[in-house]
Amino acid sequence: MSGHRLEGTDRSVQYDVKPWFIGLAAAWTLCILSALAWGVHNEYQDVQEQARTQLRTNFFKDLAFRRWGAKHGGVYVPVTEQTQPDPLLADYPERDVTTPSGRLLTLINPALMTRRFYELVDEGDTGVRGHISGLRPLNPANKPDTWEAEAMEAFKGGAREVTAVTALDGQPYLRLIRPLMMAKPCLKCHIQQGFKLDDLSGAISVSIPMARLEEEARHQTQVMIAILVTIWLVGMAGLGMGYRRQSLHIREREQAECNLRESEKKIRQDYHSQRVLSSILKISMQSVPLKEKLKQSLDQILSIPWFHIQEKGCVFLVEGDDPSLIMQAQRGLSKSLQTTCATVPFGKCLCGRAAQSDEIIFSDCVDERHLDTGMPMADHGHYCVPILSNEKTIGILNLYVEAHHRKSEDEVRFLLAVTHVLAGMILQDQTEQELQQHAFYDVLTKLPNRALFMERLDRLIQHSKRHPNSLFAVLFLDLDRFKNVNDSLGHTTGDQLLIGASKRLQACIRPSDTVARLGGDEFIILLDEIDDVAEPYRIAGRIHEMFKRPFELAGHEVFSTTNVGIALAKPNDQDAEKLLRNADSAMYRAKNQGPGQTAVFDSEMHAQAIMLLNKEIDLRQAVENEALQVHYQPIIGIESDRLAGFEALARWDHPIYGMVSPDEFIRIAEESGLIQALGAQILGKACRQMQQWISQSPSHADLYVSVNLSLKQVLFPGYIDWLENVLRETGLPPRSLRLEITENILMEDVETTCAILDQIKQLGVGLYIDDFGTGYSSMSYLHRFPFDALKVDRSFVSNIGKGTRYADLIGGIVAVARSFGMDVIAEGVERRQQLEKLQELGCNSVQGYFFSPPVTSEEAEKLLTRKSGWLVPAPTGTGTKHHSQPFRLA
Repeated sequence: MSGHRLEGTDRSVQYDVKPWFIGLAAAWTLCILSALAWGVHNEYQDVQEQARTQLRTNFFKDLAFRRWGAKHGGVYVPVTEQTQPDPLLADYPERDVTTPSGRLLTLINPALMTRRFYELVDEGDTGVRGHISGLRPLNPANKPDTWEAEAMEAFKGGAREVTAVTALDGQPYLRLIRPLMMAKPCLKCHIQQGFKLDDLSGAISVSIPMARLEEEARHQTQVMIAILVTIWLVGMAGLGMGYRRQSLHIREREQAECNLRESEKKIRQDYHSQRVLSSILKISMQSVPLKEKLKQSLDQILSIPWFHIQEKGCVFLVEGDDPSLIMQAQRGLSKSLQTTCATVPFGKCLCGRAAQSDEIIFSDCVDERHLDTGMPMADHGHYCVPILSNEKTIGILNLYVEAHHRKSEDEVRFLLAVTHVLAGMILQDQTEQELQQHAFYDVLTKLPNRALFMERLDRLIQHSKRHPNSLFAVLFLDLDRFKNVNDSLGHTTGDQLLIGASKRLQACIRPSDTVARLGGDEFIILLDEIDDVAEPYRIAGRIHEMFKRPFELAGHEVFSTTNVGIALAKPNDQDAEKLLRNADSAMYRAKNQGPGQTAVFDSEMHAQAIMLLNKEIDLRQAVENEALQVHYQPIIGIESDRLAGFEALARWDHPIYGMVSPDEFIRIAEESGLIQALGAQILGKACRQMQQWISQSPSHADLYVSVNLSLKQVLFPGYIDWLENVLRETGLPPRSLRLEITENILMEDVETTCAILDQIKQLGVGLYIDDFGTGYSSMSYLHRFPFDALKVDRSFVSNIGKGTRYADLIGGIVAVARSFGMDVIAEGVERRQQLEKLQELGCNSVQGYFFSPPVTSEEAEKLLTRKSGWLVPAPTGTGTKHHSQPFRLA
């Protein structure tokens, strides 16, 4: 980094701190090198001074030792193998002496003493050497070497000491030599050599090896270098940190100013971007068509100042099963281009490619991806941005940019934000359209729903107030056997039936009339401005004629008639709900008359509707108070001619209306949601009663009671646990209970029903198919259910004797039951001819008025005493009033 530039709006200033730090680093390095040189010099000076000090110390010690020896004339020592008499003193009369003890001593003169001392020193580890040199040596060992001879020449010239570093034995030594003057004690031995007192007789030298001192000096120098290098590195690190901090400070200031400028730019961009987005959001809230919203939004997008785009662009929406882009808004496009680009298929041109890939496509020039318009185009570029919803393209925003425009991340972010808001606008419009559709139209048939129908009905009522002579009518109808189609052929087929019925109903009315679907299989028709009261009858007649033709559904021909209830509006009618209820009541009157009937609401029908409402209230109270009764109809085994069990049948003795038909109160229970509680109550009472009879006598142990089971009970969560709890509380053995399930229930949900029936079977409870032959079950499913018996519907039994058709049908049912290992029970036996035919066909058991009508528990208890003889006419005169229809939950 050679320097840092701080740029402002008007000027720029450059701070170059690198040379300063390079100079400081060089000065610091020079200081360290100087200190190192000075330290090395001093170290070696110290070494030499230390060596000289040691030399002088050893010299003066040796000199003192010699002077002591010279003063005393030498030292006598015992003669040994190592110490022999000195041959050089052979002329000295006192060289050898004998002690009084006879021990021989020999004289060691001072020179020899000193030499022997030096020899001992040389044998040590100090490396110090001493030597006596003589000008005229008696002993050849005292002959001076070359350096010593040169030194003695210097002594003759007046020098008192000579030191130098010379080589001894190939190693450097620091040597010191001083002159040796002839002393008086020494003349005794050297006078014959011609020496006089104080003459220069020789010299004494001491040598110290430099290797060890130099090694120590090198070590000290290395330590010093290490310390100085460490100091230098610390200093350089400090300079580096200072340089870095200063550079960082300058860079931070530079970055801060740059960020400030970028922030100002970003704030301006964000301001305009948010302004545009806010404007588009406000536009989306306007109550104007979507095209107008998109046009206004496009104008806002093209007005943004920082985005360098041309004032040209358009917005496409995806439409059609074979998706294409349809232009919804544009600005700045020529007429020819508008025509050419009105519809763009997926994959064509830049916009089509963007829609197909769900990704932004940018182009800075006109290339081969552009749509060929057949006309020359000025060079330009495009931003084609998908408008996405759940990662699926629902539209394209196409903006024109200048040729060679450079794509930027800021532009992409802005366009993504814009398309996100546009997607919300488009989805909001679609949702409003869907809500409008869902609020007033049926999803399946596309017919008006109840809300729209009631709105139009209210409008007609208000119109009739202003025009008392105007007439209109409400028709209420439903489809016969719709539930059977749903159960047997599936809900998809049932939906097709509803769609087909809605189309036929629309074909029967005028354009000004309204046909609506209430829900399920119920439809209502509003006839507006009818000419006379006979008009609704004529339309009802057309409806019946249309429904005589079969519906072609999933390869099946399905016949479904309808019953029509008519409510004619009266001048004083002001309640739409009341008119609807009146038509509903009339429709139920028509259903009671048989399939394909029409009924008109009157005052008597209104009274019946009130009575039906009161009965529903009374039935709810009867269930809560457990006021419903259970009657029992015996089931007889044909082979044994003995009582096999009872079927439990519900009875309601109304305090006002008396015995209410099971057909009526069961329908009320199903429509009001009481069927679950009612069925549970009947099952509990039947189980307790059968357990009481079984406990009275061992002969009753094989008896059973059968109870009808409704679809809601089968699918009720926790039904198996509840059933097991009822058996446990009443003490009834599971084998003594049979549950009867109508054939149509099996086809509602085969997998779930089969699993629940298997669990019931595992409890030990028997299972019967009730009313077999009247439903739509398939033989391919029948083998999957764990049933013990089939119950032949009374409609087949009652027609025995009217030709062979019904007898053959019953024979076929018996054969089916045998193939699946099931028994057959025939219901509704009322004549001996029927009984005999059923015996012939191989039925296992029978029940009906031929043996006994349904009776109370007290009367049934009397039947328990009858051991046999059941296959004879039933006794008469019981005086009890009964209903032939048993309790049916399904």
